[in-house]
Amino acid sequence: MMIEVFEPLGQVQKLAPVQMNAVPPLAGKRLAILDNVKPNFQRLAMLSAEKLRDEFGAASITHFHKENAAVGATPELLDEIARAADLVLTGSAD
Repeated sequence: MMIEVFEPLGQVQKLAPVQMNAVPPLAGKRLAILDNVKPNFQRLAMLSAEKLRDEFGAASITHFHKENAAVGATPELLDEIARAADLVLTGSAD
């Protein structure tokens, strides 16, 4: 019986630095969380929103929920969020 052993070290490639956009002023801005109802998303989004509030002066955090993760937000829900917030945190988590 023969066993092949591979060296796990690969080639390291250096990537060019990424230029990030400036963060707009958040003081007094209203934050919204659009929860896609996937496991752990609410926790991730809430921690992010609280950091934006505590460190950058965001004024409020409002929660919105989609019906489920498989469908998009309804036009009515998107209109409600647009009226209630200046910045929306949305995404996916498991």
